[in-house]
Amino acid sequence: MLRRPPGTPLSPAARLCRSNFTQPKRDVERAPLAQPFMGLAAGNKSISIDLDNNSPHTALSGGSGTGKSVLLKNLLSQRMHNGTGTLMLDYKRVSHRWMHNLPGCVYAWRIADIHDSLIAAGAELNRRLEDVLLEDNAADAVMKQFAPVDVVVEEINSTIKLLQLSWVVVLDASGPTPTSTPPMPPVHLGRCATMSPCVPA
Repeated sequence: MLRRPPGTPLSPAARLCRSNFTQPKRDVERAPLAQPFMGLAAGNKSISIDLDNNSPHTALSGGSGTGKSVLLKNLLSQRMHNGTGTLMLDYKRVSHRWMHNLPGCVYAWRIADIHDSLIAAGAELNRRLEDVLLEDNAADAVMKQFAPVDVVVEEINSTIKLLQLSWVVVLDASGPTPTSTPPMPPVHLGRCATMSPCVPA
């Protein structure tokens, strides 16, 4: 590996590269849990999403090779660093190999495991909605705080079709199904349950 001799000035390209990574590093370190840093716009303006004030739901759309997985890695790694649990449902198995075996992450790729994980996520959602008000339904009642969880479904259209097929063929259309109403319960939640769905498509 070639090294720059001591005292040799940085080239213009190296200076540009070094300066361009200083701000993003700082912005990532300062980003709060609900406002992960997503990148830089024109004029080095920091861009983030606001999962509290805008929406707890995230959708990433783009063709193959446009950087959805890289953007999602940026988002999820910041959230996990700040204490968010993650349920990754990835039938392809290889979309986010960096997450395999990480603490605080459940990575399901077999259809049976994705099915069971969705049923568990729906049950957890229902538990949170039952428990969110500690005392009663009064307007000034204190809302219970839950540990945040991100629920990510890769290739959602294909995954839903495979889940439906599995429920009919493998489970003989018996038992609970996440593909009846609705296919993914957390898609319909509000901020109070702190379960945030993310769908890259």
